[in-house]
Amino acid sequence: MNPYGQISLIRAPKYASTGQQRRPLLAVALILAILVSLTSAITEVAAAPGSVNTPAHTANRSCDPCPVVTTDDVNLRKGPGKSYAVIKVIPANTEVLAYAGAKNGYRKVLYGQTTGWVHGDYLRSPNAPQWIGLAATNGSLNLRQGPGTNYPVTTVMPGNSIVKISDQIVDGFRLIAYNGNTGWASEKYLIWGYEAVATRKLAIRAQPNATSTYRGSVPAWETVTAFTHANNGYVLIIYGSKVGWVQGRYLS
Repeated sequence: MNPYGQISLIRAPKYASTGQQRRPLLAVALILAILVSLTSAITEVAAAPGSVNTPAHTANRSCDPCPVVTTDDVNLRKGPGKSYAVIKVIPANTEVLAYAGAKNGYRKVLYGQTTGWVHGDYLRSPNAPQWIGLAATNGSLNLRQGPGTNYPVTTVMPGNSIVKISDQIVDGFRLIAYNGNTGWASEKYLIWGYEAVATRKLAIRAQPNATSTYRGSVPAWETVTAFTHANNGYVLIIYGSKVGWVQGRYLS
């Protein structure tokens, strides 16, 4: 009795010639070679990056709720509207979780253990740039599509243009906003603004001299944002929506 059972079925029959006896053995060898090849291929696929061990949908998985940051002190309300009671006030720059969708401009959020509604205008992505102030261009300056001279120029900003500056800077280029366009400008050609107080009523001029076009005035003891000084004692300022030059000796 054969101790291996059905394995006796593949025993080579006795053929008349030696060549005929070798044919079944060659067939078995070929089958074994194919099995080894398939095993090797399966192992390679399993080890390859992005293979079936890492489903494609894993990388594209979205969040709900997603983290967002408040841009100012904002009311957390019981419902999506001003008519709903305020639960509490969420401080500026606080991370909360916001659910998908909006009602009347409000987003449903989770703040700590409290769920409520916050107006979407006061929420931003954690990765979004923060606008931290104003600057003036020190001469004509290229606004580029990326942080480097190899990026295309979107527009050329004239000298003494007022721009919004963000907290993002890469390789000496800062992300800025100019006339509704966002782009990158060389940091070394930007003059940061600072607060100053008018010690008397000041005329705002289009150019740094007393005879240029009058653009309005700054009342005494009002605060302005000042930038660069001209050789003749005038300083570029912005007051509300008015941009121009005032006599620097009356700023403190």
